Amino acid sequence: MKRKKIEIMGVEIDNYSVRESLLLADAYLNNNVMNTIEYITMDTVNKAAKDSHLKNQLEKIDLLMPCEKEMLDVYGIKDIQRRKEIGDNIFFVEFLRKAIRLNKKVFILGEKESTVSNLKEFLTQFYEELQLVGSVTLESGGKDIQGLVNTMNAEAPDIIFSILPSPQQEDFLEEQNDKISAKVWFGFGNSFRKRNGLLHAMDELLHLLKKLLLRARITKYQNER
Repeated sequence: MKRKKIEIMGVEIDNYSVRESLLLADAYLNNNVMNTIEYITMDTVNKAAKDSHLKNQLEKIDLLMPCEKEMLDVYGIKDIQRRKEIGDNIFFVEFLRKAIRLNKKVFILGEKESTVSNLKEFLTQFYEELQLVGSVTLESGGKDIQGLVNTMNAEAPDIIFSILPSPQQEDFLEEQNDKISAKVWFGFGNSFRKRNGLLHAMDELLHLLKKLLLRARITKYQNER
């Protein structure tokens, strides 16, 4: 498959259609090594533009996907279908359906119990047939990272859903990659949020302010280049 990339502030991000991304996911689920998928936010792009180590970590991800449709604005991409795919998280929805159809086992890794509980609540409410085999948090595991990895491996998951914040997520993956016995690592980083009620309204306002700020930084970056 021909590589499709966009570059934002020096960070290369994959820009495949949902159909193309799902074909890659099929291959990943049948590989003998763990492949990596990650959603990247504008905030993380901004961090990576200033941190060469984080930038390098991100560009080693097998499928690094934009999770905010505004990222396409940098390239002037007006494709309505592509923007809808990103805005509606269609890849994630189809990936979950694929995991259910193929009877794949899913394990959740998070920073705090509260965020892991939020994801569990969402998945059990809307995807009750999904095989959730367990979860661990850095909050409960403390400094015993090897113990957390052993707990994950003991459940023999096919897929790890990571909701560790970036760059903590990328550091964990870099250090533990060869010790995790899953087929796919799916990282959400800073893209995972529980949005409802007042929290939803506040989150949307914060998102808009960050978007405007990042656009200004992108313009400054491009002018300096």
